[in-house]
Amino acid sequence: MALLKGLRPLQVASIIVVVRILSVFLVQTWYVPDEYWQTLEVAHKQVFGYGAVTWEWQKGIRSYLYPGVVSAVYSVLKFTGLDHPEALVLIPRILQALLSAVADYSFYKWTGERKWGLFLALTSWFWFYTSGRTLLQTTETALVTIALSIFPFKGGKTSFYEKEDNRWVALACVSVFLRPTSAPLWTVLGAYNLYTTNQGRPKLFLKTYLPIA
Repeated sequence: MALLKGLRPLQVASIIVVVRILSVFLVQTWYVPDEYWQTLEVAHKQVFGYGAVTWEWQKGIRSYLYPGVVSAVYSVLKFTGLDHPEALVLIPRILQALLSAVADYSFYKWTGERKWGLFLALTSWFWFYTSGRTLLQTTETALVTIALSIFPFKGGKTSFYEKEDNRWVALACVSVFLRPTSAPLWTVLGAYNLYTTNQGRPKLFLKTYLPIA
């Protein structure tokens, strides 16, 4: 922990990014088939015309949001002639690792920049194992963490007068769009936010919740 003392925000962010990028290259195993079936294969099918597509995609019950992002990356690689097999696997994983790094830094800020919070995030072996994988669950975890870090929790009477950051609503909607399993969490917190908001409930609901949703 002594090594973390006196670090500037940019230094903290750099350490997090290095750890997450390292996980991409050090973790060479596969975890579950869905890290391919949920994203890479679907995107490959969209861009290159062939790939394994499971029944969920054939029935249209999966969101194409995440595979769509990967498809955009694949399209650039195809156009530039850099669509080598290694690039098709590694670049989406690197992008996912960067999103996970943003989540880690958000968690660090959420804890009040406590060094133990950063230490626990960086030494979690399971997060190291999964943070760079192209799984919808990994993306969902990152988005939920970022959203929670800016969610307007009310810690007392004084916090009622603090300015609320409504960006969490957009992140919550994206996480639900990716995986509906996030819906119960955000339903409860959305109701809590409406009950405790200092913006006025009709204004918050009509000008923030409805337009974003």
